[in-house]
Amino acid sequence: AAHSSANEKPKHTQAPTVLWACSPQRHMTPQTVRQHARNIAVTTEQPPPCIPFFSSLGGCGKAGGQYINPAFAPTVVSLFSLNHLKQGSIMSSDNIKVLGIDIGGTKIAVCITDAKGNILVSDRIASGASAPYEEVLPQIIALAKALIKKAGLKHGDISGCGICAPGPLDMAGGRIMKSPNMSWDAVPIRDDLVAGLKMPVYMDNDANAGVLAEWFYGCAKGKTDVIYLTMSTGVGGGIVADGKLLAGTTGIAGELGHIILDPNGPLCGCGQLGCLEAYCGGRNVALQLQDKLRHRPDHALYRLPEVQGKLENLNFQAVREGAKLGIPLAVNMWNEICLRLAQGIGICMVTFNPQMIVLGTAAYYAGDFMLKPVLAQLPRFAWKEFRDSCEVCITGLGPKVGELAGASVALNGLYAAGKITL
Repeated sequence: AAHSSANEKPKHTQAPTVLWACSPQRHMTPQTVRQHARNIAVTTEQPPPCIPFFSSLGGCGKAGGQYINPAFAPTVVSLFSLNHLKQGSIMSSDNIKVLGIDIGGTKIAVCITDAKGNILVSDRIASGASAPYEEVLPQIIALAKALIKKAGLKHGDISGCGICAPGPLDMAGGRIMKSPNMSWDAVPIRDDLVAGLKMPVYMDNDANAGVLAEWFYGCAKGKTDVIYLTMSTGVGGGIVADGKLLAGTTGIAGELGHIILDPNGPLCGCGQLGCLEAYCGGRNVALQLQDKLRHRPDHALYRLPEVQGKLENLNFQAVREGAKLGIPLAVNMWNEICLRLAQGIGICMVTFNPQMIVLGTAAYYAGDFMLKPVLAQLPRFAWKEFRDSCEVCITGLGPKVGELAGASVALNGLYAAGKITL
């Protein structure tokens, strides 16, 4: 960064300027940028009081001979992961469109959205990542192109594509690695989609994408410390801490579904025993229920309308609905799910001290039937000080969170690359 001396006289200017300020040490989020952008601009009178602010980010000074100062409100400051300060121009996100791809074990959702989170068109591939990658990749590309046409757009109208997928991911290589809930292994989906769609493609795990979606558009908008727990086939975590997405040393931070609640607990798909996901993940709950009732075809849960007497239909939903009806096995399993979820949330609270913890899909469909017993159990796992400062809530986006998650990855990627402001 260009460092300025306190004795150096600033050059005079009347017009505010757009600056790219940056740091190799810290990634600033759209929300944080907006907070500071209201107070930062160009001054003609004195060295900038905000120099210590930029010094804390790893770079400070002037750009184009103009000091940064809280003199003009209209100045827009955008912070990116570069190693210098320079003057430039940035495109607004107001009119851009992005492609979002949400990859799951049982479905793949594709949509086109604008920067405000409006879903213009969407569709899904029913097989999900359970089918071979070589079969699914051409379907994703074809569906994306069809949706662009359906939306009345041209290829050039789409600024970029975002992929969200279950971890673990090879972020540097753009690959989806072997996941407990998917058949794919080390598939180079980012580069394959760049080649197939001819546009920038960004990717992140589904939990990070989920917290971005809630942060940009949902109930966590405006917060600085947020945790999002995906609750679907598996359980994942996305963490925003101090106004930035927490990635960790190798980009795989936030695997909260695999914190160990009991080292002697049930086997998780990841190979460990007693993970949060082993107790609360849809796939594991289904497998445990099926194992319990494999040789009990006369059990009451088989008579639930959604089960239709079939072993393979004994799933998370069957446990939930059976518990509502008071079927003892389902009640016991549901109580265990809620207890273990409370335990996991308590660990998150005392570790990160967030403002909000957002619960994903399973909680959305269960509503207070899940939330109330979880909150009732929380005092066993977190001090009152943590509980009082943290709101535990259900996703505000509901079924849209998957579609918006991919779009949020695209927006965040374009923003981090310096192509748009948010």
